[in-house]
Amino acid sequence: MKSFLLLQYIIPYLEYELKILSNQNEIQTLFGIRDKTYFIKETRNNYAYSDVSDIKIILKPLCDFYDINAPAFIDTNFDISTQLVLVDLCSKKQHYSGIRYSDMQEFLKYHIDVFNLIEQDLAISIHDVGYSYNDEDELIIDSSRTKEKCNVCSQFLDIDNECPTGHRQT
Repeated sequence: MKSFLLLQYIIPYLEYELKILSNQNEIQTLFGIRDKTYFIKETRNNYAYSDVSDIKIILKPLCDFYDINAPAFIDTNFDISTQLVLVDLCSKKQHYSGIRYSDMQEFLKYHIDVFNLIEQDLAISIHDVGYSYNDEDELIIDSSRTKEKCNVCSQFLDIDNECPTGHRQT
C-alpha cells in the first residue's frame, strides 16, 4: 500500500529531475516509474532498477516557506500571488487540491513538498541529506552541511552532532 501512495505523489515531480535517496544512501536522479520499479539515470548505464519502497524522494520542506520574506523564496522567481499561495499552504490555510495548476507546476518544479510527504516519512528534506540546490536548480553537495546519523536510532544528528532523541554518540 505504501508503494501505491508513494507513486501517486512521485509522478507529478518526475518531469523536473527529481532526486532520490536510495537505501544505499546514494543520491540519484529519478528517470521514470513502471509498476513498482523505478528507473534512475546513471553515468555508466542508462537505467537501474529497484523497488519503489527502497527510495525516498528529496524535497524542500514546505515549512521553509513560512513567510513571504522567508529566505527560501530567494531561490525562486515566484510572483507575489504565487508566494502568497505557498505561504498559505505552509500555514495550512489552503490545501493543495485548491491550488491553481500553474502554481502547482511551479512548486513541483522547485521540488517543494506540497503533499507533506516529509511529515509522512515518504520523503526526506534536502536539509537532512546535506545537499542544496544551486541557481540552475541542480542538487549539489554542501559538505559543510552533510549530516551524520545516530548510531542508535538512525535519526540525523543536529549541527552539534547530537541526536534529537538524546542518544549518546560514541
